Amino acid sequence: MDKLGLQDDNLENLPITDSLNDEPLYFLLNRLRPLGFDWFIEADVLEITSATAADEHQQTLSYPISELRDQGYTSEQLIAAIELGVSGEWEEVDGFAGAIVALGDVLFVRNSTGIHQEIAALLEALKHPARRTLILEPLQHDTLQAALQKPVTVHFQRQPLTTALKDLSEQGSVPIRLDFTSEPQGASVARMPVTLKLSGQSLRRTLEILLAPFSATTILRDNAIVAIPASEADKIYQTAMFDVRDLCRDHQESEALKRTLHSQTSCEVDRSRSLHFPKPGILIARQTRVALDEATVLLEVYRQALRSSRPGQAVGDPLQAVVTRYYRLPQVVAEPLVDLLPKLIKPDTWKSSAQAEAIGTIRQLPSTPGVLKNAYSPPAQPTQQANNPPSTDTGPVIDYSVLVIRQTRATHWEIEQLLHRIERGDPPIEQESASGGGMGGGFGGGFFSVPEQR
Repeated sequence: MDKLGLQDDNLENLPITDSLNDEPLYFLLNRLRPLGFDWFIEADVLEITSATAADEHQQTLSYPISELRDQGYTSEQLIAAIELGVSGEWEEVDGFAGAIVALGDVLFVRNSTGIHQEIAALLEALKHPARRTLILEPLQHDTLQAALQKPVTVHFQRQPLTTALKDLSEQGSVPIRLDFTSEPQGASVARMPVTLKLSGQSLRRTLEILLAPFSATTILRDNAIVAIPASEADKIYQTAMFDVRDLCRDHQESEALKRTLHSQTSCEVDRSRSLHFPKPGILIARQTRVALDEATVLLEVYRQALRSSRPGQAVGDPLQAVVTRYYRLPQVVAEPLVDLLPKLIKPDTWKSSAQAEAIGTIRQLPSTPGVLKNAYSPPAQPTQQANNPPSTDTGPVIDYSVLVIRQTRATHWEIEQLLHRIERGDPPIEQESASGGGMGGGFGGGFFSVPEQR
């Protein structure tokens, strides 16, 4: 225990009562945060201190990103995703506080324990895209969400608010807490009398009606349903990752979807909130929980509208929709891939004499020559005329081809990952096992420098 930090914030003698029932310890530690406490771990020692001292205690941790780079992310994209997707402050964005640098296939991050937890969860979500992933949302909250849908019966006649909440907690078999510590007269709210008679309403709806006179609402926090002032709920932001590759295939469509979310939901973009695509089809949103729920509904409505307008496509999983994409590659790379890709990725989905009903096809077409650049150079700009050969200042001029591939969206995702690995190569085995990956090898060339043709 950091007694000095607690003394500085007058927390050392604050009485606290709480309990855990076969739950992770961090739930209890996090429940202390509204009271001004915080915690961190250093050298295998748990330090309980004030929020001020915890924020000032920053650690440098490393995050291997070779797996994410194999999925097509650059270091710059991942750094931007972290800076916009977690709650911390950063030197590059805010001019002070935490810092991120990339060294090979490793990110080094300096920030507080709480921010490191958010970063680890965000990077893990990016590795396994899902329809919606709430960052740092414990699995136990699924139980709370189910309990909020169950019907309850109440008959309160001028009972203290805390007594009413205790009754609802027992009916729902879930913890319900009252947190008005941010209000000057917060302690008196717990004793305020309430009168309410309802039968057959859900626990969620009953809480809404019960708390409305106090301008309060509920949130899920550390495996508990917590009643807080509505004004405070509007200041609490949560990060979610949405896999919307079925809705937007490129940067232009991603930006259009971002504008739609901004105009049609409560999603805002300012210093604290963001809507960010680290790459097309992967959306990171840091918003209020209400805004995230609204975004989820809008995305599902959009999916249903697309299914209705394209009855021949994506009847089930949208990622199984069949689309044609154009991949521009150096000719020496493209030629062998015409035969190899159908053998390396989902062989039973490619059309052949033995599989006449399969949907996958691949064709090679010639493309304009281009400059072969280093893998980390900016992509070539395809604006030069055919009679004006490109400059060779940055590399040799080579022949390019375009692979025209008809496949499902899910298969195209695997193809992109494979092409990025062919471009960059894998790190040496010794380096990979020691540090999670290195710079890797490869001939470069910027495979995806030419926008998809539609």
